[in-house]
Amino acid sequence: MEGSVQMPALSLKIVAIVLMISGLTKAQTDTSNITGTSTPTTTPQNNSNITGTSTPTTTPQNTSNITGTSTPTTTPQTALSTAVSVYDPCNTYTVLDQPWRATNESGDNVCDQDFEWSGWYRLLYHGMNIHMPEHCSWGCTTAAPLWLNGSHPQIQDGIVTRQICGNAGGSCCYSYYSTTSIRVKACPGNFYIYEFIKPVSCNLAYCADSTTLTPTNFSSGVIQETNTTTNSSFDPCYNYTALDNYWRNTRTNYRGHDDTLVEWKGWYRLYLQGQSAQMSEWCGYQITCGGFTPLILRGSHPQVGDGIVTRDVIGSRWLFISCNYYKSNPIQVKACPGNYYVYKLVKPDVSIPVPSYCAVSFSNSSVDPCYNYTALNDTWRSSTNSTTNSHCDMNINWVGWYRLFYQGSSAKMPESCVRPNNCGTNTPLWLNGSHPRLEDGVVVRQICGSNFGDCCFFKSFPIQVKACPGNYYVYEFVQPSFCSAAYCTDTSNITGTSTPTTTPQNPSRIFFPVLLTATQHFVSINASSTLIQLNRPFFYFGKQNSQLYLNMDGFLSFEALSTVGYDPSLNKDIIAPLWTNINTYTRGNISYDQATSGPFIKLATEEITRMFPGIKFSASWVLVSTWEKVAFEPDVGEVTFQVVLVSDSGNRSYVLMNYGKIPTTLQSWMAGYKTESNTYNFTIQAPSTFYLNTTTNVGIPGRWAFRIDSAVSAPTILFFPMLPGAVQRAFTSNRNYTLIQLQLALPFLYFGKQHSQIYLSIDGFLSFEPLYPDGYNRTLNKDIIAPLWTDIYSYTSGNISYQQATNGSLIELATNEMNRMFPGLNFSASWVFVATWEKMESEPSEVTFQVVLISDSKNRSYVLMNYGSIPPDLLSWMAGYMTENHTYDFSIQAPSASNLSSTTNVGILGRWAFRVDGAVSLPPALFYPFGSGAGDTVNPRSDDGSSPAINLWSPFFYFRRTYAQLYVNNNGHLTFDRPRDSYVPRQFDAVKNIYNDIAPFWTDIDNRGAGTISYNQYSNGSVLSQATRDINQYFPGVNFTASWVFVATWDKVAYYSYSGTETSFQVVLISGGNFSFVLMNYDVIAPTNYRVEAGYDTNISDYFVFMWSDNESTILSLKYLSNVNVPGRWAFLVNQPNDAITRDHILAARLRVLTSYNLTDTNNQMIVVQNLQDELRRWGVASAVRVKVKRVQKKSP
Repeated sequence: MEGSVQMPALSLKIVAIVLMISGLTKAQTDTSNITGTSTPTTTPQNNSNITGTSTPTTTPQNTSNITGTSTPTTTPQTALSTAVSVYDPCNTYTVLDQPWRATNESGDNVCDQDFEWSGWYRLLYHGMNIHMPEHCSWGCTTAAPLWLNGSHPQIQDGIVTRQICGNAGGSCCYSYYSTTSIRVKACPGNFYIYEFIKPVSCNLAYCADSTTLTPTNFSSGVIQETNTTTNSSFDPCYNYTALDNYWRNTRTNYRGHDDTLVEWKGWYRLYLQGQSAQMSEWCGYQITCGGFTPLILRGSHPQVGDGIVTRDVIGSRWLFISCNYYKSNPIQVKACPGNYYVYKLVKPDVSIPVPSYCAVSFSNSSVDPCYNYTALNDTWRSSTNSTTNSHCDMNINWVGWYRLFYQGSSAKMPESCVRPNNCGTNTPLWLNGSHPRLEDGVVVRQICGSNFGDCCFFKSFPIQVKACPGNYYVYEFVQPSFCSAAYCTDTSNITGTSTPTTTPQNPSRIFFPVLLTATQHFVSINASSTLIQLNRPFFYFGKQNSQLYLNMDGFLSFEALSTVGYDPSLNKDIIAPLWTNINTYTRGNISYDQATSGPFIKLATEEITRMFPGIKFSASWVLVSTWEKVAFEPDVGEVTFQVVLVSDSGNRSYVLMNYGKIPTTLQSWMAGYKTESNTYNFTIQAPSTFYLNTTTNVGIPGRWAFRIDSAVSAPTILFFPMLPGAVQRAFTSNRNYTLIQLQLALPFLYFGKQHSQIYLSIDGFLSFEPLYPDGYNRTLNKDIIAPLWTDIYSYTSGNISYQQATNGSLIELATNEMNRMFPGLNFSASWVFVATWEKMESEPSEVTFQVVLISDSKNRSYVLMNYGSIPPDLLSWMAGYMTENHTYDFSIQAPSASNLSSTTNVGILGRWAFRVDGAVSLPPALFYPFGSGAGDTVNPRSDDGSSPAINLWSPFFYFRRTYAQLYVNNNGHLTFDRPRDSYVPRQFDAVKNIYNDIAPFWTDIDNRGAGTISYNQYSNGSVLSQATRDINQYFPGVNFTASWVFVATWDKVAYYSYSGTETSFQVVLISGGNFSFVLMNYDVIAPTNYRVEAGYDTNISDYFVFMWSDNESTILSLKYLSNVNVPGRWAFLVNQPNDAITRDHILAARLRVLTSYNLTDTNNQMIVVQNLQDELRRWGVASAVRVKVKRVQKKSP
């Protein structure tokens, strides 16, 4: 094709086009003939190569080792130096332009002992010459200023030695501080250099005499990059340098770094020891972030839709809570898909004492903290408890999330000032900000400490907070930054009401009673055990057991084991409520009882049903074993706990672990369960045994519950388990056994093709024919399911396991998961295949992920992809699926492979799910709400009919026109001026058209026999929230909020004359502010030979057609095509903003495209143009830019 492409210009009416039309088969694009544009000399790199965990060589170096050596130009430098052939320190030195060292500066206690001094240094003051004082001095932003005891040398003196004096203790040359000498030299150009060394003590700093300022011609040779990004084709979300310095953590007390000595260039993403981090928005008491003045962001971070924003940077004075005492240079910030931020960091203001950018990271667990927390029930934390005690939460090893209680009632933190000497401490800590709502999810809040007449005198580290169903909150407490301070419980509004139903009022009620029929054992032999014959078989992870052993040391086993205390090397099937060294020499007893009827059975049924709502469970057997008031070895107090085994007639097995009063043991211990193969091991995480009665995984403090027959444990685990019988393959070479051929128990339908065998590759993909690529090969045009296709090998560790099932717990789990992810699907799995890559070796470290294939009796096929630990620096990789003709390709978009575990399309982090039989890809709920349940108004059943005029609740702006009404026409389009009964679409042409049409699927539709055409409009509620999210996702930078939505749906309609087929599609009009958008959604599209048109038209100069066809095979692809990377959805901006693009904003370009397509066909032209527009959008070109084909010329056969 050779044609001119018209597109409006961006800034200065010029746009640079980068063509990467990857969606065309055998297509190559020659941009050498593009006129009016120039291709950038550098191209933003593929985001798959972005580094994450380890700091790359382009990361600013740690300047704690300050040297005068030269630095590569790609590395932010810590020294400005000049090299000559003969060594002369006047030519090789580090510049210290640190005005805070001047004698006219005061306050704070900068400590030069924090730095690793090396080499020679030259002092500057805002670029001017300055030298050390030669007399007793004050100021210099330190406690004891250091000055030169003696005059500076002359040039002819060469290098001389001078004593350093420290002004302290009433003495200008305090003896202890004056034991250091340094070397000094005078240099040509009227300046001096000093060979600074580490002072003998802290709170000493080298001074600069403010009375000695002289001009200088000094130039660093470094041009500071302007902090404004204007190149619209550049996206810093995929072009950044990873910055992973542990000492930037707000919780790390390190002070040897100065960010003014770094040459900053470009964009940076923050990490803390491999974990994604962000700049702190919260100042705090005694935080340093690696320097002396912590630099934080003033204001909140932007949202993804905000694009690049500018934020002020402020610094607080160390020890003093004056958050904005210093104001540094502003920076640019951008929020990126994948829940991270990038920053265009710049050199801080040099007048700030030793500044350093702060980083903070927050946990991002896939486990809901609302059901996995530790109960904190300390009465002394009460906000009304006035005390002289000095509890200090800095001494507690906080782990995970916590829920507050007060005397058994649910409580929360106070949101307002609490007076000092309350909450059992000197400085009570309260929440500076309101608690979140349920829909807010996890939020971050500043913590304030009251003292010295200031409600927020002390600012501690921020914490995460979440609102939970049941009207309670959980908090991720961390160690405060100071003592004596403690988190408060707000008891001002507690009236003694009962705790939510998820938590019993009396903790002792979690125990099953010890009945008179129980066998009592007053055990006196260390590590002894009792054999118990079970009344019913008990299934434990696929094994049926008819007996078990109750061991004195707090565990059950299914074979006799001799061990004293906890033995972590014992790889056996063990249920351990509290496995440690226990004795009953002086007190306590151990009892057990089992039942198949009576009160135990009723209680077990009630408890299992209460903890796992939605399951139909009726207990048939119960065993209760209780360790009552026994003792640890050594004895530190009474210990009470219990384990309960429960099963039903369907061989479902559960274990409950209940904890009473337990002191802290001095011995090693373990609570949880183990299996012989270590496949299903689980350990309760608690700081000590003392906290076991406050932890839970089922919302009941002191209780843990698990399903252990072989099905998924509670709470739901992301990965499907590998049951006994699964095939384990340990790979030892990258060339041996790289492919496994498997015969399927039932056929699997993959986009219209039925398969009875599958090939599993070590390199992270499944195929239906033998393939041997070495790592990811993007040119391989085959049917491939790729959970993580990359170069994987395993020389020393790791294995791949796989299993398929047509009945049993895997089928039950697959059915439950499908219906959980897609409510209303009414799915019943008939076949499951699970393949897991566990700790397989890849560059740079191990990867763990899983793929699950699921099908039912209706030939519906689904794929789940589950992601565990994955490093960020993988070689070329791809996650998603491919088809031989590229019709249904889908790639998960993530900045780095490490982000896969935090992305999803089904609301479960680390999981992606797709329908792959040939129907629309998941999630199926692509449509906005419609039908009688949504309160829709239904169009009359009529061939070629229309709705009456629909008065709009909000004006709709459509290409320079404002409309207050519209018509929903049965033949698949909307009009504004009048209804239309035309059943034959006419190709949109703005020159000839007199209507404004929005046509999701204009053809001859007949709904007289079946199918429904309905519409509705909204001005509040969840539909507006959904529209807001969608538009900001598809049009980043718009910062859009929907205020009105109109939805029209054609549900299972037929073609004329009632064809008996079903076709479903939808159009959504969205407006808010000065913007209007149209979404078009497609589900099942039946074949037809009628002409079909999809797009929009206006009676001015704008129109767009993405489907014009009278070929039934073409329209079938509508449910797979998209311009916003969501199969089956198209999105358009349809109003004309104030800065309207006019005819003089047009750039013509001639493109030569080599392709096997017939580009004289209009539909093929549209495909090419849409691919070009999609690629331009991915490179940051505004969505308002449109590409139109003016002329096509066929150059060769």
